[in-house]
Amino acid sequence: MRIGIISDAHGNEPGLALALSFLKRQGVDRLLFLGDAIGYGPYNRETCEKLERSGADCLMGNHEAMLLGLEHMPEWAVDIVRLPKSWGDLPKGWGDMVRANGLDKTVELGGRKIFCTHGVPGKPFTCYVNAEQASDIDFDGDVMLMGHTHRPYVVRHQGRLIINPGSCGVPRDYGHLLSLAILDPEAMDAQVHRLPFTPPAAMLERVHPRVAQCFERTTEDVFGKIWRPDEQPQQP
Repeated sequence: MRIGIISDAHGNEPGLALALSFLKRQGVDRLLFLGDAIGYGPYNRETCEKLERSGADCLMGNHEAMLLGLEHMPEWAVDIVRLPKSWGDLPKGWGDMVRANGLDKTVELGGRKIFCTHGVPGKPFTCYVNAEQASDIDFDGDVMLMGHTHRPYVVRHQGRLIINPGSCGVPRDYGHLLSLAILDPEAMDAQVHRLPFTPPAAMLERVHPRVAQCFERTTEDVFGKIWRPDEQPQQP
């Protein structure tokens, strides 16, 4: 069994479309989305609609929580985050769905207990955990999936896996490389995949300059396998 893991699409519908297309060609059996479909990018409705059509299990992220009034957004962040004005700007039922799914969810797939969350257990939105800190997190299960940081990693610790797929919308390590992960729970193996992406000019014109700058970031230490378009596997 192969599970596609995506997170933090943030209103970047073109980026999400690329990630979903890649996962379809990879032939994954299940899709898990770890939250933050909205905010930052301009295509919030389109992003949510695409996630709905994909059949992904979608968790609540801090951006959904802010729109629901469950999380406070500082005044200085309003223009940067650029949330939809109301749930009426999103597909009907989206708010009810993410509220019902909640901040975390445990699923059993491939004989493994998989704990899924957007942020950190107990501190879902206020704490960012990097790869060096991940092994300190206490969770109930064989595998933990978490997003929020927009930086991918796979940590193996005491026979368990901790996976952050990074962001398929606004990567914060290398801006032109979208990030996602594929988990084989039976083999207890996971890989992060990076997809080259150039944000459309029309999208960049509608985001805050600080968000646009994320797409300009580079690093020599890219985590994950980088796929050129001509290398991407064809649908089986």
